[in-house]
Amino acid sequence: MSDEEELSNAIEGDDSFDGGGAPSGGSKSKSGLIKILTWVVGVILGTIFIVTVVVITIKVIDRGNQSQSFAQVSEEYNAKPPLMKYYGSSMPQIRGRTADKVPQSFIIEIDFGYPEEKEAALSAEITQRLPAIVDLIRSYFNSKTADELSNENEEYLKLQIKEKLNRILTNGPIEMVVFPKFDLFAY
Repeated sequence: MSDEEELSNAIEGDDSFDGGGAPSGGSKSKSGLIKILTWVVGVILGTIFIVTVVVITIKVIDRGNQSQSFAQVSEEYNAKPPLMKYYGSSMPQIRGRTADKVPQSFIIEIDFGYPEEKEAALSAEITQRLPAIVDLIRSYFNSKTADELSNENEEYLKLQIKEKLNRILTNGPIEMVVFPKFDLFAY
């Protein structure tokens, strides 16, 4: 056998390879040992490769986070809301039932906020239109189900009431709707 054939047989784990030409009993254990060492070296190199890739990936991700800065907040958003006048002391509690198959009862107290400059005109108009406003709000809530009147939908309800009221008011729009009391009862 030539040296090249012996080398290829050794790499492939051929049992006839003895390294010196004469067959020996230890050749099987040597080839098995070479296979085990090859696997161990492969596992170690694979582990080192995976750890290196993970460390590099984490460093790249962390570098992206460190370079981020907080966005500057506009003065418009930092400004505190203006003081409002509220119409609510003369507003009666609004009671009714939901539109569910098994209706639930509700009791609502509501206040309207508007700028101080509009106080005289708007409070007088709201007082004059109070029966119509109460009826509008009561019928609006009567058309809703209990799920629609949940806490998650409160901002939407306030927006809807504000839009409905601003359609009928002529002396200026109200800017806020507040529920000092909003109770829903299952009877």
